[in-house]
Amino acid sequence: MNYLYPRNLKEIPTLWLWSFKDIGIIGVGAIIAVFVFALTQVVVPLLIVGVFAFLTIRFGDTTMMNFIQFAIAYFITESHMYHWEAHQETNEKRKEINKHGR
Repeated sequence: MNYLYPRNLKEIPTLWLWSFKDIGIIGVGAIIAVFVFALTQVVVPLLIVGVFAFLTIRFGDTTMMNFIQFAIAYFITESHMYHWEAHQETNEKRKEINKHGR
């Protein structure tokens, strides 16, 4: 019998692109969503399960949801300050170039 262990025992075990917990949630949600769709023709539960499945795709230690949160934080919510200053050596080289007429 073969056992599948994560590379690092502290790492979350995954199957395909999801953790085992997420696969369980997706499976149960999909079954419930299919029953709801069969009885009421409402597509919303299927969409919710699909979005959850997309957001919980795992690459290494990061899920798509974490990646989107990091991107929003980097581009929208966190402020970035950049300071450009010329180094003293650069200023001296510019003065030499201007003296020689290059």
